[in-house]
Amino acid sequence: MKRKHNIKHVLAAYEDSFAIEKKDSREEHIESLRANSLVGYRVKTIKSGEILEVEAYPFWEVPQGLRKKKSESSQAQKNLNDKNTKKHVTRLINANFRNYVDIWLTYTYPQGKMPVDFEQAKKDMTNLIRRMKNWLKKQEQYKEFKLKYIYVTEHTRDGNKVRAHHHMVTNFPDRDVAEKL
Repeated sequence: MKRKHNIKHVLAAYEDSFAIEKKDSREEHIESLRANSLVGYRVKTIKSGEILEVEAYPFWEVPQGLRKKKSESSQAQKNLNDKNTKKHVTRLINANFRNYVDIWLTYTYPQGKMPVDFEQAKKDMTNLIRRMKNWLKKQEQYKEFKLKYIYVTEHTRDGNKVRAHHHMVTNFPDRDVAEKL
């Protein structure tokens, strides 16, 4: 039995609807948006750490029905997903780490010690985090310390293979030890 979705969705590319052509004035552009069944705006407020974000989203009146399955996302959807991923990581960092206290590190591999694939690079980071936790357990003043970290492993950029490296934000208490580990 086929079900209808109860959620309104916009099939047109979100970003394309806001592209202002040079020949249109700002007022003409706003009026064209209204003419495309613009119903209103929703406002979302996000507090992450000391940062407060307010985002306004337009929504349109669109027909309800079954959505078609797509084999691959459109380029506009890929761009939006990428933008939302970056916002999510930024918010996690803002909510969990402190300026001028926690550390940001970039780990690179020496020549000849490059990982053979992405799985090996992930394993290397897992081992590093395990070594950090073991070092903290051995230190009397850090026995109850709760290690927090976020890391990203880069191995490709825009579909091209790049030299594998890792970016990490952590609350590890000693930068010199983190670099040695």
